[in-house]
Amino acid sequence: MPAATAADYNPIASPPSKPSASSAVASAPAAASDGGLFPHVNLFLEPMDMSSNLTLSERASLVADSARPWREFFDYHAMSVPQLEVIKARVAHNIETYFYNYLICGLVYLALFLFARPVAVLAIVATVALAVWMYVINPGPIAVPRSEFVVEEKMKHGIMAVVALLAIFVFQAGGILLSAVIIMGLASLAHASFRDHTV
Repeated sequence: MPAATAADYNPIASPPSKPSASSAVASAPAAASDGGLFPHVNLFLEPMDMSSNLTLSERASLVADSARPWREFFDYHAMSVPQLEVIKARVAHNIETYFYNYLICGLVYLALFLFARPVAVLAIVATVALAVWMYVINPGPIAVPRSEFVVEEKMKHGIMAVVALLAIFVFQAGGILLSAVIIMGLASLAHASFRDHTV
């Protein structure tokens, strides 16, 4: 069998499909590609796009439905040591193809800390929940009930900054987040490097 070349790992030759969880997801506008190493990565950031009209459940469904089959993701027969001339293209292709799989693995990794560091994990969950409430559920200014006071965008950012700092330094969530970024980042990079999509 001839050795693979960089052309065999063209990340835009067969871009991964993005299944729709519902009609609202299917009709949601996708961000335009601007080329580069990951030309389709903006499509995969759609669940985190605060300007879209997707509900929270639709965002979660989009992540779950768009992950590639796990049997394919963990197929050890498709693993091989990459040649230096193709590793960059292989990594780009696999990160686009398995973007949601890597994301779900990262969330599972964080969930495992719930048994060892429950307070820190709950602080992370509370911070994310607050961000979702302020930026996804209530994307505009928030009117305080029974008051004329309105929480504007700048105040939202200030509140989120304070809550995030409390979670990181008071509830010691920073170490968990840092370890998740480093360990899952290295694991994802290793998988993307050794996973041969042509097999």
